[in-house]
Amino acid sequence: MTTVALVEGSRHAAPLHFDTEQFHEAESTTSAIIPPSPPKGSQYEESINSPAEKSQEKELVVTPIHTYLYNMIEIGIVRTLFDRHVFDAIPVDGDISIGDLAVKTGVEVTLLKRFIQFLTLAKCLASTAVDRVAHTQKSRVFLYPEAVNFLSLDVDFFMGPATRWSDYFEANGWKEPESSKRTPLGLCYNHPETSIYDVMPLLPGKRAAVFNAAMADTLNEMKVVGYYDFSWIAKQVENDPKRTLIVDVGGGKGQALKAIIQENPTIPPQRCVLQDQATAINEAISEDDAIIKDIPKIISSFFEPQLIKGSLVYHIRRILNDYPDKEARAILQQCRDACADDSTVLVSEQVLPDAPSLDLAAMDIFMMNYGGKRRTRAMFAELASSAGFKVAGIATDNLSGQAIIEMVPI
Repeated sequence: MTTVALVEGSRHAAPLHFDTEQFHEAESTTSAIIPPSPPKGSQYEESINSPAEKSQEKELVVTPIHTYLYNMIEIGIVRTLFDRHVFDAIPVDGDISIGDLAVKTGVEVTLLKRFIQFLTLAKCLASTAVDRVAHTQKSRVFLYPEAVNFLSLDVDFFMGPATRWSDYFEANGWKEPESSKRTPLGLCYNHPETSIYDVMPLLPGKRAAVFNAAMADTLNEMKVVGYYDFSWIAKQVENDPKRTLIVDVGGGKGQALKAIIQENPTIPPQRCVLQDQATAINEAISEDDAIIKDIPKIISSFFEPQLIKGSLVYHIRRILNDYPDKEARAILQQCRDACADDSTVLVSEQVLPDAPSLDLAAMDIFMMNYGGKRRTRAMFAELASSAGFKVAGIATDNLSGQAIIEMVPI
């Protein structure tokens, strides 16, 4: 399948065409237990005949509320069994006794039987004989670490905080979160005035590790290069030999900056700067990488004044969407104060279409738990204007929705 990277109005970028693999959506983890369509004449109820008794007296009535309940129970069981690697302990082909499975996983056999009973009725697992269990096509998905990380993230960082939404909005007003330090996530984990990054080390169990693993899994989906033409930066190398070419603001360990330099090898690493908090910078310093080791590194916060003045480019990747408008504006304003007249700020984020798909709308709601939001083109234009910029162009990767938004000073 061919994907076209759209570039609109850019003063630097050009359209690109490239081949991508075809992606297929995975089956929902709860789709197997959704009851059939309502019987004729009923708008709200669904009837399923009991397998043991088909008489009208034994008819089981299932409403949408029951379906929600069954879905929540299934998700809760699956997430819990991840912690004991239960799905990994079931043979990929063949079956295993629940007793042996209990021994292998350290779960009490009576508890495991109760969990597995529900999962077999929900058709997540299969019962091959009394007290024996096997995988289904559905449960084999849980043999992939990426699937385990993602569902664990959903439960730990979405479902938990979502149960506190009413409390949060009653306390803070029925409006979008206005501060990354007052969020449903912080409230859920009993740190109501702490941002997600500060609360992460305080979380119980392995939740921080789950979050970091799931975030790492998404990196490959969010392209750095391949849809925006960075070559215009390389062409500026000789114009001013002393000028900083790229400041990667909040650039983590430098992987995005490395990708840009690899694609444009005439950009000298020594004329770029990597900025982030101490933990990320120390990790970057320890990287055994020929490109990253030559990039100057500065410990800094993007909420504080930008230390590098007049850089050709300030690159801000996967940061603004993590913050409410006020804080995103403050990040941009620090860059604006450091810009020369010909500086460009490149914001790399997913852009929310005006008519988004269900998955993008879901992620927008997910991000609300820690104060973030997905933004449309119009929202980015408004945000840029409020910080002293205008949007000069947008390059978009059609497959992922990842975009680079060019902002120039006004």
